[in-house]
Amino acid sequence: MTREPTPKVLAKILVLLLAGVLLVGCVRLNFTSVSPTPDATVATPGPAGPADWDAVASAVVLVAAVDAAGETLCSGSGTLVDSAGTIVTNFHVVEPAGPCAYDHLLIGLADSVRDVPSLDYTADVHAYDASLDLAVLRISGTVNGGTASGPFPFIALGDSDAIGISDTLHVFGYPGIGGQTITSTQGEVSGFTTEAGIDGTAWIKTDASLAGGNSGGLATDDAGRMVGVPTRAGASDASSTVDCRRVTDTNGDGTVDESDTCVPIGGFINSIRPVNLVLPLIEDAKGAAAIPPSELAPTTTDPGTPTTSEPTITAMSFAESADAEDQPIGEAASFPSGVDRICAFFSYTGMGGVETWDAVWTRDGEVDETASMLQSTWTWTPDGDTWLCTGIADQAPLADGGWELSLYFGGDEPLVSRSVWVGDGHEIVDITVRNDLAGDVCYLYISPGFASSWESDRLGEDQILWAGDSTTLSLPAGDYDVLARNCDEETLATQTATVAPAAVIALTG
Repeated sequence: MTREPTPKVLAKILVLLLAGVLLVGCVRLNFTSVSPTPDATVATPGPAGPADWDAVASAVVLVAAVDAAGETLCSGSGTLVDSAGTIVTNFHVVEPAGPCAYDHLLIGLADSVRDVPSLDYTADVHAYDASLDLAVLRISGTVNGGTASGPFPFIALGDSDAIGISDTLHVFGYPGIGGQTITSTQGEVSGFTTEAGIDGTAWIKTDASLAGGNSGGLATDDAGRMVGVPTRAGASDASSTVDCRRVTDTNGDGTVDESDTCVPIGGFINSIRPVNLVLPLIEDAKGAAAIPPSELAPTTTDPGTPTTSEPTITAMSFAESADAEDQPIGEAASFPSGVDRICAFFSYTGMGGVETWDAVWTRDGEVDETASMLQSTWTWTPDGDTWLCTGIADQAPLADGGWELSLYFGGDEPLVSRSVWVGDGHEIVDITVRNDLAGDVCYLYISPGFASSWESDRLGEDQILWAGDSTTLSLPAGDYDVLARNCDEETLATQTATVAPAAVIALTG
C-alpha cells in the first residue's frame, strides 16, 4: 500500500514579492575596444575607528544591465574593493536571464551622496559563483570608448567572522524606493545560518531594511569595513509585503485551520552573504579573462537531466551539525537544553522546476524569523541530499521548546513538516500502542502536540495493527496527538497521549 504523510492542518501562505527592480533612463552608447585598467591590491582589513560614511558611500556603485541600444533592462548595486575598479556584487544582478538578458554592463558612480550616479563606465564579469549568488566585475572602459583612468574610490574589507549577534550593520545601495540616489539603512545582526556545501557561515541575518535594488550592495560594520553583500530581502518598510501563514491556534478552538488568523512573517529579517565567501572570487578575478554574458551559467548548479516529477522530500532527520562530507553529527530525535543549534537533513527529488522555497522554523507554534529562510533561491540539483540549520555553532543556546521545520515550495501548504524537542525531560523511551478498536489500523500518526502537521505513518510499510494487537514504538517523552486510520484511510480514532517510560497508549473510538 502507498503511505504518505497526511496533513493535520492547512498552513495557508500568501507570498507577495517586492519587484525590487530599479529602472534608470536610456543611455546611447558607443562601445569600442578598450584597454582594461591594471589590477590593484585589494583593500585589506583596516583598523577599527570612526567611519567617514560619505567616503564609504562613494565606493558603492549602480550596476545596470543594458541592451545593444543602451536601454537599461535591470539593475542592482555593487561595491568597489580596489582602486583599479574591481567590483563585488550578486550574481543575479549580472545574470543575463529573462527580461535581464543584457548585452553590456554599465557602472554608475555618484560625485556625492546627494547626486544621482552617472553611468559612465563599462564592466565585465571576471569571476562568479552562482550557488553563492556572488560575482566579481572589473571596470573595463568608458561608455564613449575611452580607457577607464581611475583610481576609483574603494572600501576596506573586513572580517565577517568577527561580527556577532546584535552588532550594528550599515547597508548601502540603490534600491529605487528611496529615489535614484544612494540609500543607507541601519540594523543589527539578528543571527547566522549555515548551508550544505558552504564552509562556515552561509548567511548573516539582519533587521536592516533591504529592497530589490540593494542586491549586490554594501554591508559594513561600525568602522566602515565591508562585512557582507546584501542579497535577500524579506519585505521593505515601504511595502506591506509579507509572508502570511496559519501556523498557530489564534482563535483558541484547539485546531489550526482556515478559521485562524495568519501570522505575518518575513517582514524585516533579511539576509547578507558574508564577505569572507567572496574573497576567493576576488583572487580568481585578478588574472581571469572577461566572461561574456552568453557564457554565464544559470543560478541552479549542475542541473543534470531535466525532471518532470513533482517535488518530494523524504528521510528528514535532525542532528547537531554536519561534517566535511555533509553527513550528520549528533543525530537525535530530541536534544538537551543548551544545544546551540539544530540541523535538518533530508533527501529530495523533482526540484528541477523549483525557483524559490521557504524553510520556516517555529518554536511552540511561534515563528522564529531569525532561524527561518524565506524566499530563498533553490541552488541545489533537482535530486539529492542537503541540510540546513537554525544558526551557526557556538551561538547562544536555543530556547527550550517544541521546534518544527516546515518546507514550502510555492504551494499553499508545506510539502513536509517535521518536529523535534529541545530541552531536558524528552529522552527516548519505549511505549506500547494497543489497538482496542473494533477495526484494524493501517495508518498510525503520532505527532507532538505542538506540531502543526501530522508526521509520517509510524507503522511499517506493510504493517497492520490488527484489532486487539499491540506494537512497540520508541519516541521522545512528551505530549502527543494520535490519529488512527483503517486501510481505506477512514479515521478510526483521534486522541491525545502522554509518552513516558513503559507507557501504554490504548487506541479507543
